[in-house]
Amino acid sequence: MNEELDFKNFLEEKLKEKGWSLKRLSEVSGISLSNLENLVNENFTSLPAAPYIRGYLIRLGKILEFDYVIWWEYFQKQNSIKKSGEKDELPRNRFESKSIFKPILISFIILLIIFYIVLRFNFILGKPIIKVNIEEGILNTNEQNFLLRGQIKNADKVFVNSSEANIDSNGEFEKEILLQPGINTIEIRAQKTLGKETKLIRQIFYEEKK
Repeated sequence: MNEELDFKNFLEEKLKEKGWSLKRLSEVSGISLSNLENLVNENFTSLPAAPYIRGYLIRLGKILEFDYVIWWEYFQKQNSIKKSGEKDELPRNRFESKSIFKPILISFIILLIIFYIVLRFNFILGKPIIKVNIEEGILNTNEQNFLLRGQIKNADKVFVNSSEANIDSNGEFEKEILLQPGINTIEIRAQKTLGKETKLIRQIFYEEKK
């Protein structure tokens, strides 16, 4: 029966069914074109050891839907096939294990993102907080130049009467205000990138020195 087997004709028929060339089969299977050509022509001296040939047949059997065992037994009877040991098994692909780490890495990244969001929840979604050196009510002063000092949290920008103030690394800021005689209304507005903001209104009564 083995004398009747012809792997070349068999494979050509399988490729014809799919409308593939040998080159296309090489691309799909990951087996080099030269190894496929040598396998088709049963040129075993130019092929790797038996475990690789068996692995090629298994791969081709899955792709082209045939039982590789018949052909493996046939090839084993060819005296020129290279042997590598008692167990003719294809060595494990050294790159295969890397696929295991991909989902682990993705899960780890997702956990880090969740952990970051939990830690930074107030900063990301919370409203800004403003503290200034003017208490609620009316502050009386006879100094025309008033230095407003304050600190913000959970905010990226702060404005004093629509004029932006510089913020240091601790969230502290200051702004000099030129007061007009009488009641001066000061608006402090803290903003964050996501759009939320907090406003404070403070009043200073300035009375010129006599």
